[in-house]
Amino acid sequence: KKQETDIPDLIKKSSIISDSISNKEKSFASSEIILGSSYHKDKNKIEFNTESTTYSNDKPFFDSSIIRTNIIGKANSSGNIQSLLNYIDEVPDYAFAALFSSCSGLVSPPELPATTVGQNGYQGMFMRTNITTAPVLPATTIGSNAYNSMFSRCSITAAPTLPAKHVGERAYFQMFSSCSALTTPPKILATTLSGTYNMYRMFYECTALTRIT
Repeated sequence: KKQETDIPDLIKKSSIISDSISNKEKSFASSEIILGSSYHKDKNKIEFNTESTTYSNDKPFFDSSIIRTNIIGKANSSGNIQSLLNYIDEVPDYAFAALFSSCSGLVSPPELPATTVGQNGYQGMFMRTNITTAPVLPATTIGSNAYNSMFSRCSITAAPTLPAKHVGERAYFQMFSSCSALTTPPKILATTLSGTYNMYRMFYECTALTRIT
């Protein structure tokens, strides 16, 4: 691995640093998201890859072993997030929960093309970030808590369409809560809602929102 002194200053200023996936038994150490093996040709971008697609399916949302990132300065993210899962078409339980949570330096999201999102798959993913445009969410089947607090307290102005037909319990719980800049609500196409509190406080304290369709 390269030492910090080998990393160009521009990369150090806008780098995205990730924590290892590790539980008490450290059985997920091989699932660490690491910096790519070579620098991006533009010299001011960092690419992620992963060495494994092993995940724990029983982690609480704020478990310290869930993947988290810390962004120094301002950063745009781009590309297909499923590249971290070998491009499978689904998001496993907890896979990206809280991935960018509280990263105030994040100003744009990556692509989220999965058609199935498991339990807590995107929970809190962009909470307290400064993204202004939400990613497209094409998933048609989402598990319990899949989008729970996904955009809470972020800076988006328009919500994405929610095409999911089958929606798990609390899937939309506080999804856009405290998004004070939100003026355009989502189109919600759900036909089956499981359990309770699916949309509880979905738009709580969205002070600029004047209508819901």
